[in-house]
Amino acid sequence: MPESLARKRLTSIAKNVATCSTQASVYAACVINHTDLKKDSCLKEFLALKDCVQKAALKNDSVAINPSNESVGSYKIEGKIIVPPGDNALQNTRILVDEGLYVGIPQVDGTFTICGVPSGSYIVSVVSPMHVFEPVRVDINAKGKIRARKVNFIQPGEVVTMKYPLNFETHGIPNYFQKREVYRLTDVIMNPMFLTLLVPLALLLILPKIASQDPEMQRDLQQASNFLQPNLNTPDIGDMFANIFGGPKKQKPTQQQIQNGASGGASGPQQRRRNEPAVRRRN
Repeated sequence: MPESLARKRLTSIAKNVATCSTQASVYAACVINHTDLKKDSCLKEFLALKDCVQKAALKNDSVAINPSNESVGSYKIEGKIIVPPGDNALQNTRILVDEGLYVGIPQVDGTFTICGVPSGSYIVSVVSPMHVFEPVRVDINAKGKIRARKVNFIQPGEVVTMKYPLNFETHGIPNYFQKREVYRLTDVIMNPMFLTLLVPLALLLILPKIASQDPEMQRDLQQASNFLQPNLNTPDIGDMFANIFGGPKKQKPTQQQIQNGASGGASGPQQRRRNEPAVRRRN
């Protein structure tokens, strides 16, 4: 941070405190008069001094912080932060323009004003440790006309306008912890691999009972089983290729050859014994 900018900020803080001399004297007297000073003993006086300093800062355009450029713009961004009643989240809440290029501090009622913003397109977000707020894109043209629209990083050209001055409402509580995964029986049952085994098994158990009560389904199952059985009249694939390419056809054995082969299988050893003397004579 340049030294001249730091001096300007210190000077502005001193001016803001000087304008609240009455509240400062009351707070100092409260601190001095307490013999046994404890926490929150002078909380009411301190909050009054804080409120006065914030209002003075807004009047003197000292809320806007621009660390990269010392030149002050001529436009400002206004809005309000809406929190549940009785919530003290505004004390640690800040309004960031383009992730901290300009910073705003909300007042006690939630209103804020960020001054010294030049023309351009900015993303205004609210940072709070207790609440979650949706960011808003603010467009300021060269003539000072301001337009607010929803932030859409996927389709930046899509324009969904919003009300201006800005109104930031809470959308939940930030989650700083992740729940530990717990083993559950339903996770195993709903697993796709388990369902692929469970569904066919259930069909095998249920379909026979349903088919026994429905004759039409029995007929359909019988036709399906007959369709899956091999057909003995189907032509041989070797004969089909022989007819196409002109090869020798395979001769099917006749019924008599099939019977002789069946009987020859049983009398084969006896026939060999009868033929053995003839073979010895020839030798």
